[in-house]
Amino acid sequence: MMDWKLLNWLAHSFIPKYGRLPGLLLLLLGLPAVAQSSYNRWEALPVAAPQSVATQGQLNAKRKNAYWNNAPLIRRGIGQRLRDKQTLPEDKSYFDFYQRTIKFPVKALKTQTEGTVRIKVFINAAGEVTETQLLDSTTINGQGGRDALIQEAHRVLQQLRFEPAAEATEEEMSLLFVIM
Repeated sequence: MMDWKLLNWLAHSFIPKYGRLPGLLLLLLGLPAVAQSSYNRWEALPVAAPQSVATQGQLNAKRKNAYWNNAPLIRRGIGQRLRDKQTLPEDKSYFDFYQRTIKFPVKALKTQTEGTVRIKVFINAAGEVTETQLLDSTTINGQGGRDALIQEAHRVLQQLRFEPAAEATEEEMSLLFVIM
């Protein structure tokens, strides 16, 4: 091996006088070749199988199933009972759901839009809402928040879960939007 005196001489005398390249060549020529006595080792561990990445559709289906399993069952015929003002104790789950789920649209608040939105809900035999259809609305057509109220009514009613039945049914539901 080269001693420190030679390295010091190269660094302070030879390289400043003749430049780096000749100094580097001298340094390389002066170093003895040494075989590496040890080497870095690493041990490869078995790689776990990659987990499949869920698509957005699979995530949405998973969320829907989680919601579906936890959502309260609503007894069919609630639209008629609400219209006749003859609710049953088990209809409390509908009112709880309604309170938790509905959000008064900001656009309707800004324009001070109020009113009732009547929607027909189509329910399959399993109790899922398959379609909602606007029947009428008591809000004025020119008001800016009318569409927002109708859209919110559709959104809320599409999330309902009814008890299973032998066949598909329809319900007429009215949602009242009032600013207090």
